[in-house]
Amino acid sequence: MGFTGELVFGRSERPLLEVPVFGGAQEGDGGRITSWPPRPGGWQTLQFHRSLPGDPEAVLRAVVEQTGAPPASPPSTTATSHWSWAWSPAATGTAFGPSNVRIHEVAVSVGLGGEHIGRALDIARTWSPYEEIPAERRSGFCIEVARAQLWSGSPSEAFKSLKEARRHAPQHVREHPWAREDIETLRRLRRSDASLTSYAEWIGAV
Repeated sequence: MGFTGELVFGRSERPLLEVPVFGGAQEGDGGRITSWPPRPGGWQTLQFHRSLPGDPEAVLRAVVEQTGAPPASPPSTTATSHWSWAWSPAATGTAFGPSNVRIHEVAVSVGLGGEHIGRALDIARTWSPYEEIPAERRSGFCIEVARAQLWSGSPSEAFKSLKEARRHAPQHVREHPWAREDIETLRRLRRSDASLTSYAEWIGAV
């Protein structure tokens, strides 16, 4: 038995497919979408057998904004069934296996900001993406972590994360607006740092 495509875990009082980000998609939709039975607490699971309708991080942020609840959350009595599956051997290597759960959780935590930033930092302290994760996903994780570190008052750690992001996928970093914005902020804080200036010149932030 195997799983294909992408999974979205969400908590909503209405059917998750009615969330605007999914553009009115219907259950089945030519075999492309499966809506699993709801779980206690309003938790729902959608399986997109091909791909999500857009960038995964953008879709998840939209789910957060449009339902008011994170689509991937730490384990709880209401989310355990979904979370346990995502971390199970059956999910390993799929588009929403353990590694991608962590990546998505960091993205959502940074997207929510405020008190949620701590969760992103907790993940980054104990885990980093494995090499089998696509390079741009690894780079994106580092960029998200860098923003969380910068917002939490750790500019040195943020710069380390941005350098790590460049190691994984240089072109992705150069084209990422968050990376450029954060380097500009870091440079304002530490103009005498030659390595930071060099990075800013490389990314086009000067």
